[in-house]
Parts: sequence; structure tokens; C-alpha cells
Amino acid sequence: MRHMFAAAAAYMLMLGTVSHALVARDASSAQLAGAQADVDPYMTDEERLRYAKRTISDILERTQDAANRDVSKTQYCVEHGQELEKDVDQCELDILEAQSKHEQLQVAEAQCGHSCDNYHRIQMDLIHSRKDVNYYSARVGNLNKQIAALRNWCSP
Repeated sequence: MRHMFAAAAAYMLMLGTVSHALVARDASSAQLAGAQADVDPYMTDEERLRYAKRTISDILERTQDAANRDVSKTQYCVEHGQELEKDVDQCELDILEAQSKHEQLQVAEAQCGHSCDNYHRIQMDLIHSRKDVNYYSARVGNLNKQIAALRNWCSP
């Protein structure tokens, strides 16, 4: 009795494996048929080559997109660190320029007094330059926060 049960189980297992293999074969045949259905049998060789190039380009693009989404922590730390380094250098130049412009406008204001023709223009420029200096000062603080966060996240 035991042998009959084991034989029946083996037969059922074999049927399941064969059935699974047939389903897998049918699925791959359907994929192949779907891929071949994309290519029109009446296409010229030139059209088929363009189609092949476009298909390869699409595959490479999807592969590259997937690789871009799978950035390693080390790679992220290096790339973001380089970006922050450039941002800090640029911010340093921007704040020096804004401070210089503001100082020039303060000198112009002192020379003008309250009676020159450009008084109101100088006052508006001073307001804008003060806002620029404040913006870049705040940007320095923001960059320092980003650097601290990157250092904490990237440290081993």
C-alpha cells in the first residue's frame, strides 16, 4: 500500500513538473511571438534595422535607468560630497560679490546724502543688496547643515 502511495505521489509530482515546464514553454513562446509580432513581415531591411536599433536603445535606456536608481551608499557619498564642495566654492564667491556690492552702495549713499538725483535708486539697490547678503549668509548655514548630515550618514 505504501508503495502505491509513493508511486502515485511521484506520478503527481512528475505531472506537476511537466505541466509547469509546458506552461513555461508556452509563456516563452508567447513572448517570442509577441516580439516577432512587433516586427512587420512586410518591413524592409532598413526598417527592421531601425526597429532593432530602437529596441536596443530602449533596452539600454531601461538598464541605465535601473542602474541609476541602484546607487551605492559610497557612490552617493562621493557624488553628493563633490556637489556640496562645488556649492560651497560658488557660495563663497557669491557672498564676497554681494558684500562688495553692498559696500559700494553704502559708499554711494554716503557720497550722495539725501539730495542727489539717484537717492531713491541707491536706497532700493541697498535694500536688494542687503537681502542678497542675508540670502548667501543663510545659504552658508544651509550648506553646513547638509555637510553635517552627509558626514553623519556617510561615516562608517
